[in-house]
Amino acid sequence: MESEAEERGQTEQLGFVIDMLVAMIGTTGDAFIHQQSRQLDDLGKQQQNLVEEVAFAMALADQQMVGLPAISRKPFIRYQSVLLHLRMVAETIQGLAQVLRQQISEGIPFSDKAINHTRLILERQAKILNTFAEPVRSGDGKSLQEIARGCRALERACLQFATSHESRLVEGLCLPKAAPIFLALIDRAQTLIHHELESVKLLSRWI
Repeated sequence: MESEAEERGQTEQLGFVIDMLVAMIGTTGDAFIHQQSRQLDDLGKQQQNLVEEVAFAMALADQQMVGLPAISRKPFIRYQSVLLHLRMVAETIQGLAQVLRQQISEGIPFSDKAINHTRLILERQAKILNTFAEPVRSGDGKSLQEIARGCRALERACLQFATSHESRLVEGLCLPKAAPIFLALIDRAQTLIHHELESVKLLSRWI
């Protein structure tokens, strides 16, 4: 079993990683709102810092598991699984940012509806990631349920946005050049939601 000090250390580490994710999605959202691709230049460094933090935390958990029976390793393995999903969230945010970098750098115009949908996705993602820190630091499992509901609501919205966009494209209301970029953005958002929901499942067994 984990000691209180080990559990507290894991909680602090997860909170720190989540704060880094919040900063990454914030950077991405600001770049889109202001249509300034240079604001994304620091994102790679932010991601690398997060990857290094996750690697450190994973290695520390490996050390703490040495000599423990299989049943006592389960909390550490669950913790590592959460870290891996959070690392994938960071990679996906970077992928989403690269999609937006293309839109911004090439000056590809989005329709007003696509702009509003993109802003909504980024704002809700920022809210979801911000909320993640609460249950981790407080141990409040009810907050996890709220996060899951928020993820599923955004998942449904993404499907609606994609369907609506495809219909507008067929009707000639959307530029063909913008379509693959917007749909790629939706795809990245759905991947983010997948990893967030998986993190919720793992944390619900821990908190």
